[in-house]
Amino acid sequence: MCMCGEDLTHRTLLYRLQKALSDVILPKEQLLALRESSDNVQLMLKDFFELWQLGDVTAIAAELPHGTDGLVFTPVMVPYAPGTCPALLKWKPAEMNTVDFKLQVIQGGDMKKNIHVKLLVGFKGKETWQVKHTGHWLAKMGDMFKKLREDPTAFDGKIAECKWHASAKTFTPSDQLKFTVNGSWEDGGWVLQRLRELPGPVPDVAEVREMLSRLSCFSPPPLRRSYDLVDELQQDIELRDLPAFPAKGSNYYWGPWLALAVVSAFILEAVGIPTLASQSYKSDVLELVILPVVWIAAFTAVVVLVSIVFGETGEIRRSDAVCYPIPDRARALILLGRGKSDDLPNIGGLNGESYCTRCFLWRSEGAHHCSTCQRCVTGFDHHCSFFGRCITRHNMCSFRTIIALFFVGAAAQILTLLIINTAPARTPAPYAASSLMMEPVGRYYN
Repeated sequence: MCMCGEDLTHRTLLYRLQKALSDVILPKEQLLALRESSDNVQLMLKDFFELWQLGDVTAIAAELPHGTDGLVFTPVMVPYAPGTCPALLKWKPAEMNTVDFKLQVIQGGDMKKNIHVKLLVGFKGKETWQVKHTGHWLAKMGDMFKKLREDPTAFDGKIAECKWHASAKTFTPSDQLKFTVNGSWEDGGWVLQRLRELPGPVPDVAEVREMLSRLSCFSPPPLRRSYDLVDELQQDIELRDLPAFPAKGSNYYWGPWLALAVVSAFILEAVGIPTLASQSYKSDVLELVILPVVWIAAFTAVVVLVSIVFGETGEIRRSDAVCYPIPDRARALILLGRGKSDDLPNIGGLNGESYCTRCFLWRSEGAHHCSTCQRCVTGFDHHCSFFGRCITRHNMCSFRTIIALFFVGAAAQILTLLIINTAPARTPAPYAASSLMMEPVGRYYN
C-alpha cells in the first residue's frame, strides 16, 4: 500500500485513514470546487466509532435505509496485511450468527435423494491454505437444501453460510469418503443459508508489482522487512514522545502564596499577643505555659506549611513501568496528536488499575487525576484551594497538624485575653527608680 510516495504497509489504520483524508480526499474535493466540475469517481471516508459510542451506533443503525446484521470491531493499531485479519471481530446477535464452510457433495446412485454434504474448513499450512473436514455434515432441511438437491454441482466446492439449529436433525454417515446409508442421526445441525458470492482469483503480489512497474507513472516502494507487531506497536512511541502534561490550574500557583500570607499573619498574631502581654502583666501561666507552646506551634506550623507546599503528594511520574503497555485507544490519541477530550473516559485495566488519558500512564486503584494540578496522585483525598495542593495520604498528617495548630493558636490568644483581665500589671523596679534619683549631676574635684 503506497500513497503519495509513502509506503503505508507498516502504518496503523488510524494513520492510513488520516493520510487518505488529508492527502487524497480533501485535495480532490478542493480541486473539484475550484474547477466547478463534477467527477464520476467519488471517494468517501468510512465512519468509525469508538467503543464508548456504541449507543450512538445502534441508534444510527436503526435509521439506515438498509438492514444491518451486526457490528464489526476493527483493530486500529495493527499494520496493513492483505487477506484475513485475525484481530478483526464481527459480532452478530446469536440468532443471526453464521459460519462459512466449503461444501463437498457426496452422491449415491439417485443423485437427488442419495446426497450427503460434508462441511470443510480452511487452515493455514506452512506455505498455502489447506482444507480439511470438520467432522460435521450438513443438515438435510431448509429451502436452500432443496435447491442443492435439484442441482448439486452448483453447490459442490462452493463457500456457503450455515447456521446452527438446535432443533435440526443431522445424519452422520459411517463412511467419510463415499455415500452410504449406514450411520446415525444426531440432535442439532448446520442448516444451509446461502452461498457466498466470491470474486475472481486474487493475483499474486509479485504479479501485481510487475504489472504496476510497467506503468511509467508508478514507482513501486521498496520491500520492507517483516515487522514484529508487538515491537512495532510499543516501541514507536517513547517516553519523550508522549504528549506534554496539561497546563496546571492557576490555583496551583497562587494558592501557596495565599497560605503563606494567612499563616504568617496568624503566627504573628498568635505569638505577638502573648509575648506583649508577658511584658506588661505578671502571670506564671503566661510565661511558663502559653509562651513556650505558641513558639513551638509557630515553628511547627512553618515546617508543616513547607511540607504541604513542597513535599511529596503522591504524584505518579512517567516511567517505563507505569506508561507501558500503551492501550490502543490512548495510542490513537497520541498518533493523531490529540489530547484528552471531555467525552473520552479513562481506560480500565486489571486488578482495579486504570489508564489515565490525560497523563498517559497506568495508576493503581484509588489514584485520581486532579483537575487543578493536572497530575495523577495516589491516595487522593481532595484538592485544597487554600494551599493550592492535593491532599493525599502522603501529606494528610501535615494537613491535619496545621489545622490542629490553628486551634492551638486560637486557644492561646483566648487564654491570654483572660489572663490580661485577671493578672496584675507589672510595676517598675524600686531600685531602678532610686538609682535615677541618686545619679550625680556633675563631677566633684578635690
